[in-house]
Amino acid sequence: MYLVLDQGGQSSRAALFSESGELVHLHQQPVSTSTPTNTSRTGWVEQSPTEIIQSLRHCLAQINDASAIKSAALVTQRSSFLCWRKDTGEPLTPVISWQDTRGAQLLGALQLCPDEVRQRTGLFPNAHFGASKIAWCLRQVPAVAEALAQGQLYIAPLSTYILQQLTEEDSFLVDACNAQRTLLYNIAQEAWDTHLLQSFGVPADVLPGIGTGAEAWGHLRVQGHKVPVNLVSGDQNTAFIALGQGGSKTAVINAGTGAFIGVPTSDPQGIPQRLLQTILPDCGYIAEGTVNGAGRALATMAGQLECAMDNIAPLGEGDLLFLNGEGGLAAPYWQADFTSRFIGQGSAQQKLAAVQESIVFLLYRCFLETGALGEGIERLKVAGGLSQSDQFCQSVADLFQKVVIKPDVVEASAAGAAMLLAGNHQWPSAGTFFQPQSDNVPRLRFDRWQKALESALNG
Repeated sequence: MYLVLDQGGQSSRAALFSESGELVHLHQQPVSTSTPTNTSRTGWVEQSPTEIIQSLRHCLAQINDASAIKSAALVTQRSSFLCWRKDTGEPLTPVISWQDTRGAQLLGALQLCPDEVRQRTGLFPNAHFGASKIAWCLRQVPAVAEALAQGQLYIAPLSTYILQQLTEEDSFLVDACNAQRTLLYNIAQEAWDTHLLQSFGVPADVLPGIGTGAEAWGHLRVQGHKVPVNLVSGDQNTAFIALGQGGSKTAVINAGTGAFIGVPTSDPQGIPQRLLQTILPDCGYIAEGTVNGAGRALATMAGQLECAMDNIAPLGEGDLLFLNGEGGLAAPYWQADFTSRFIGQGSAQQKLAAVQESIVFLLYRCFLETGALGEGIERLKVAGGLSQSDQFCQSVADLFQKVVIKPDVVEASAAGAAMLLAGNHQWPSAGTFFQPQSDNVPRLRFDRWQKALESALNG
């Protein structure tokens, strides 16, 4: 069997897959998120490194028999990182989430050329990626500056910290997929980018080495058994692997805390400028669009409205709209400080429906950005927490006017990692099909929404 540790924004999971692709064990442990209310900390999103490690250890402890486990993978939320002491392993910062935008002002002051950053990293310069927040920590956190002066500072993506804490080898390495999300990794050179390190003021020696090959990552101890870690990657990267079994005519959506849409390509240079050239762990590429305010936006609004997330009213052509800036606008707009707002009036149920609809609208806007690359797409595979809502899946089908498939195994990140461990990308996958309806209302509402959003951005 194959073990996958999946550490996401809302929970940690341990999943066991058989060599035929059956999910035979899944244990999930929630993890909390802190969003300080102090106005001087607007945009801050943090998690406890201690809680994350404890949650993973708890999940591992629920595995009854590890004797059949051949190898393990670790997949993590991307762009989240922390600083810690080299000598003691003591965290010097919380885990600073990918949702955190505290580095936006610093990033703006650097006035980087987006085209040059894109050429080097495959990404659009944005405060959600690690570099500006790493630079902020070096400037603003005294304990980080002290550790740097003493030669005892480590700064790395969350995956590196988890490896150090859970494996026997205590390695200080990062995979290419997570390294890319720091905005400091040169995808052509497959190394840290000297120019960008200098631009952000990040010393190269505080960053991990780039790990390559299955032998790099060390071993977990699971119920007394020594299990090799043969894969480390970002959670969305492996989700794209699991959902992309349909080939070049299948686009994929993974919608959880954030929502992500990917269109496969063999030519990364053909990916439009305002989308991301996302590296896949099997050496392929995805044209990726990202939506920051997905599950988090729905949960936040449901709490504010005191309305259950399953109590969503249908919307008519002229009903209210929601401009979704939760966590900032990502692709293709890339504006970190956009303020969410409703356009029009409606009930609590209608407002919640408009928030869910806005996620679909943002995904569709990213899909439109793919241009010629997306013209051959015939179907979408949808996974993640939001895919459990049939209404969400049907909304995607109706707006995109394409068949939507919801695989029975919705743990796409873990399934994709297990596929890579097993060397098998063709595990059988049954699912539920959603056929597009011919109703014009979704497109009419999208047109209204897009005009309102662009007016707000230009105002």
